[in-house]
Amino acid sequence: MSNTTLDGLLVKLREPDLDLRAMAASDLLDLLKKLDISFMKDEGKQCMTALVKLLYDSQSHVQNLGMDCLGQAVCLVDAETAKEAVSSICCEIQQRGTSAETTALSVALRVMSGRISEDADAKKVLGSLAVPIASMLSNSPDMPSDVAVDVFAALSDVLTHAGAQVATDSEVVNQIQEVLLSFISHSNLSVRRRAIAVLGAFVVHVPGEQSEKALGIIFQRYEACTRASEKCILLRVLVTIARQCPERVTKIVPSIIDREINLTEECDREERMTVLLVFETFVQHCTELVAPRRNEIYTCAVEALKYDPNYNYDDEDDMDTGSEAGDDFGDEYEDDIYEDDEDDTWDVRLSGVKLLAAIARSGLYSPHDIAQHIGTVLIARFREREDVVRAEILATYATVVGALGESAADSASGVAEVLQQQAPEAVTLILAAIKNYPRSTETKQLAFAVFAQLVLAKYDILDGSLSDITPIVTAALSADDTSGTLQTA
Repeated sequence: MSNTTLDGLLVKLREPDLDLRAMAASDLLDLLKKLDISFMKDEGKQCMTALVKLLYDSQSHVQNLGMDCLGQAVCLVDAETAKEAVSSICCEIQQRGTSAETTALSVALRVMSGRISEDADAKKVLGSLAVPIASMLSNSPDMPSDVAVDVFAALSDVLTHAGAQVATDSEVVNQIQEVLLSFISHSNLSVRRRAIAVLGAFVVHVPGEQSEKALGIIFQRYEACTRASEKCILLRVLVTIARQCPERVTKIVPSIIDREINLTEECDREERMTVLLVFETFVQHCTELVAPRRNEIYTCAVEALKYDPNYNYDDEDDMDTGSEAGDDFGDEYEDDIYEDDEDDTWDVRLSGVKLLAAIARSGLYSPHDIAQHIGTVLIARFREREDVVRAEILATYATVVGALGESAADSASGVAEVLQQQAPEAVTLILAAIKNYPRSTETKQLAFAVFAQLVLAKYDILDGSLSDITPIVTAALSADDTSGTLQTA
């Protein structure tokens, strides 16, 4: 690359005229994208310094171009230069506090870390970025929430792709651990979630005693905590770790199950949802460890799926089980889907069906037991009043039946007979759901998916219900439908 070309563009970046600055930044971005060789050391420093200054330009368009340029240039400089640029950005974030330019700086930091993590040749630079990022987080606990989310995203890239490199500096590792443990209780939900995810990445990807120590601290805090809100945070950290590296939590899984298994019906909504998420994760990733408690976990899932204290499903007037489907397949308005803005129990039921789905896939039960017990429970809940929960139930049942297809072909398994016995009730409740929620397109689509899986499992399973099913299929085929119901039918 010609030094004259680069120097000329860097000079134009200082032009007082907005259009000239923007044109220069755009030309520089095009140039950086075409480069296939790294900068010389001084050349790289000069370029990165000029680009960082663009991040607090008075015009957002120029700021955005500066971010894109930094994302390209950071892969063309040496580790020291990249670290200096990141250090400069971190210092500016600390000094500028809540000013508008702070957001541009944090986004640039996220863009740079993401770009480096994608470049195999530049990944060695990532580890060096941990020092300035950790220092900034330690010194700026009250930074704006959107800025904190960006900074944690950058730190996540560093830990995920350069954890081994970070582990060589025990001081930085200690600093990161302390910062993350402080931020997981942040008042802002987005920051808290991001900090939880990054703490999980820290334990999983940073080898050595410090990450083991961090895991030990998390579990000790969990055992000692008396506040439900704090317990939920710590459990979600452990879920993050279990999903990425199950072997790291094998020693503590039995203790967590012992502690939580009898509390699900007594705790509040948020705590109950968290515990169900923990069980779902353990069933998926630590299956052998949950096997001794499988029946209790199954019961937790079933009770959660039935949890609807604000509604009486036994009232026959609330659920019309007539077989006529009506002519509403072509209407795309959703104004009669049940919604209750004051009722937040539906997400407990959603967590319950997700746990049941995990149990069905886990191999903890035989195909016959899955069909007999999990299938029966799901069918009974086809009358669910909340659209999103009903959709999850129908989708789960369709998936379960599809997975049982091979077993259904084996007459000795008894699966086909169970499905045959269940089919009439399943059809009746599905048709009732369609009739009671006629404009719920997803319910109709999933109804056809269930019917298809039942027929694939046993070709004549719906013969006794054809007279009831045919009208809704006909209505779907004749409707002016652009939402997918026609294709599903």
